[in-house]
Amino acid sequence: MTDHNTRLEYAFGFTHDDLRANQRERLTDNQATILQVQQRNYGLLLIVMCVVLTVIVVASYAGMSINLENCFGAGILILAVLIALIYVGKKFVDYRSDIKQAVVKRLCGEITLDITASRYGASYYLALEGRRFRLRSKEQLLALRDQEAYCIYYAPKSRCILCVEAQ
Repeated sequence: MTDHNTRLEYAFGFTHDDLRANQRERLTDNQATILQVQQRNYGLLLIVMCVVLTVIVVASYAGMSINLENCFGAGILILAVLIALIYVGKKFVDYRSDIKQAVVKRLCGEITLDITASRYGASYYLALEGRRFRLRSKEQLLALRDQEAYCIYYAPKSRCILCVEAQ
């Protein structure tokens, strides 16, 4: 095992056993646990968003008799929360599907790294064969080398990167 692959193991949080299982297109118990944590987080976010939606609907209904101008703003807010609910719900279902199927996909080739900055911070991405994957941390970005060949092993629906191997 090279020093570079050791850095990848550390940054992406996988073991040599995880990599061997992923090479056989199998999800390990440790990786299933990681996906379950992500699914739980999206589930909690869904609950919070449903509570927020309920509060907005109740507050806007109570305010309708007082001021009709507030109805338009409340309608826009409700629409925004509904769109966010659909997105978060899809992510929740994607993680659940990956856990149930317990299958790992593999892509190999030259990667391209990308950083997208916003006022809330930076997001890190890896692109390979026309697919874009979000990296979870700056450490993961720094462990990779732009324009070099890697094999990435990922959960197909959620596109969560599970292992990375330098070629």
